[in-house]
Amino acid sequence: MYSLFKLLKVYKDNKNKIESYINNQSIENYNDIKDINNVNKIMNVPIHIFLFFLIISIAFWVWALVVLTKYWKVIPNWARILGVLGLIFGFGPFTLIIVYITKST
Repeated sequence: MYSLFKLLKVYKDNKNKIESYINNQSIENYNDIKDINNVNKIMNVPIHIFLFFLIISIAFWVWALVVLTKYWKVIPNWARILGVLGLIFGFGPFTLIIVYITKST
């Protein structure tokens, strides 16, 4: 499982490749035979699937941030700590699970 920050780092490292793919332009310096199969792939998945997962990860992280701040006074201290750690390390779904489980207690 990759954290949001790992996905953002991969996006930054492959920004030219992604922008060329989005703008439907050719990608420079991919004349080598061994690279032909990996031209439209990042992390061994097609670029459009990588972008889909990146957008979903960002949405989960923002949702977790909003939910954590909304229920901050309702959840117990240990859930606050785990929620903040989940946000720091980029695991939004973990924070969402912790907050939604503990908000009713």
